[in-house]
Amino acid sequence: MYFIGIVPSEDMYTELTNLQEKYMNKIGVEPHVTLKAQSQLNESHERLNQIHNIISKTKQFYITPKTIKFFGEQVLYLSLESPELIKLHNQLVDILKVPKELKEHYFEGELFVPHITIGKTTFTNDISTGNNYTTLLEMKKELQNKNIFQPFLVKKVYLYKYTNNRYERIKTFYLKKSRIYNREETN
Repeated sequence: MYFIGIVPSEDMYTELTNLQEKYMNKIGVEPHVTLKAQSQLNESHERLNQIHNIISKTKQFYITPKTIKFFGEQVLYLSLESPELIKLHNQLVDILKVPKELKEHYFEGELFVPHITIGKTTFTNDISTGNNYTTLLEMKKELQNKNIFQPFLVKKVYLYKYTNNRYERIKTFYLKKSRIYNREETN
């Protein structure tokens, strides 16, 4: 199994990793934004070329963390905002010809919700363990006091592969370099 993900800024990565290590018994994937879920992904030369062609033509962009939310009582996540992220996600879904039933299963296309999973009560394949809803509430409370709500620049994305009960980075794709202005430079 594979997916394509984006690693957040170093500060956010560290805060989320520390929180997960404190509350979870086992962590099978690093903090990330899922850009493209498992459907239609593999290491074939054709697939990798399709992915590379889209990502290498996409200019670097910012993702803005918004708020901490829940999907039901099972998933605690950090909601994100980025029109460029949604556009890139949709381009990958389209080029990889993801069927409707897989879009629905993996929440892709119109169902895509940009986010970083902080914790879950259940995981498939025993990838992570150690949470219940009460623990997720504790994690949320602790995280609200952290400085993780800063926009971060996306310069690269990773292809992850599931091996030995965890996802690991196996390939890096770089976005097109561009001059990105911050607020201070435009004033």
